[in-house]
Amino acid sequence: MKKKTVISLSVLLLLSGALPCSVRAEEGAYEAILREFREKEAQKALEKREAEAAKQPKSIWDDKSEANPYFKSNVKKKTAATKENTAKKRRSPKRRTFKRRVYTGPSKEEIASAAVEKSTANFNGFFASGDYDVKYDGIQYDVRGDTLTVKKLSFVPRKKDGEKKKIPYLMKAGEVVLRNMNIGEKNGTPLKEDGEMTVLKMEIPIWNEEGVKKGKIDVSQLRMTGDLAAYLKGGAVGKLKTLEAKDVRSEKIINETVLNNVIRSKVFSASDVALKDVVLNEKFLEALKQQDIDGVSFSSAQIDGTDMPTLDGVRAAMLSYSARIVNTDLVFGARLEAQKEQPAENVNPELLKQNVAENKAEIEKAVAEALE
Repeated sequence: MKKKTVISLSVLLLLSGALPCSVRAEEGAYEAILREFREKEAQKALEKREAEAAKQPKSIWDDKSEANPYFKSNVKKKTAATKENTAKKRRSPKRRTFKRRVYTGPSKEEIASAAVEKSTANFNGFFASGDYDVKYDGIQYDVRGDTLTVKKLSFVPRKKDGEKKKIPYLMKAGEVVLRNMNIGEKNGTPLKEDGEMTVLKMEIPIWNEEGVKKGKIDVSQLRMTGDLAAYLKGGAVGKLKTLEAKDVRSEKIINETVLNNVIRSKVFSASDVALKDVVLNEKFLEALKQQDIDGVSFSSAQIDGTDMPTLDGVRAAMLSYSARIVNTDLVFGARLEAQKEQPAENVNPELLKQNVAENKAEIEKAVAEALE
């Protein structure tokens, strides 16, 4: 619209300038002054319009003024006071209500020391019975590896009222190792219901009524897994996940034949025994001393690498008989030693030979006196 007005005024100026001189001559003084005034006003209006047109942006994209409705700035102009307040806030530290937590519990060394003491107390507590005492040469607990090692363990029975002679020991082991059951109850955590126990060089002796050792059961290595804490507290009775034994052997003389120096014995043995899902009851240990395996049940068994699905199969695989030729003098000397009121604790072949020689001398003396 503005451009059209400018064009119109330009046309009028051109037309007025193009008027013939005759017409201008006929004009009066008033008309000439009026015409010149109008021309000047039109020239001023044209210049004004051209200046305004030059200031106008060619596109809305070039109009950055606040008058442009399409580009109103959302950022408020910061006053000097606002800038000063912002600067103060940046300089001043922020106040926080969060407080850093400080650990006030025991140190790592204190936790480890307590775990070592607890492991020993728990181990002794597993065998807290009034019938026997637990003895060992050394006990050590590795807290990080959760491994308790006991050296030269033995169970010594306490003498009962009316008992003739105290039995020296019920069981011996060269080493016992307990693993992965948190026996130290580190930092107050409870015992695990799953662990592992390994017993090396285990011996279970067999005593007669007089307290004389008449046999034994040897196991080079015994390994058990499961809830060992409950099993040991229950007096070696309960459930186990696995039971493995190596080089199990028990030999018992069943009869003696002096003729030809032959002694026949019953052998209960296996090089490798592996049972799964085992349940042991109170009869098992006594049955084992009698060269049997009553008091045990399992889901699967292997004897020397052969699967044995039944208890009778395991029993048959572990039983055998042997016969050996021995020196009759040594057998006779052992019988004589056993008949003494106070048999020697350390019996050796020389002592047995001496018993036989003394016996023969007494017989010869008795015969000579009879002949006189």
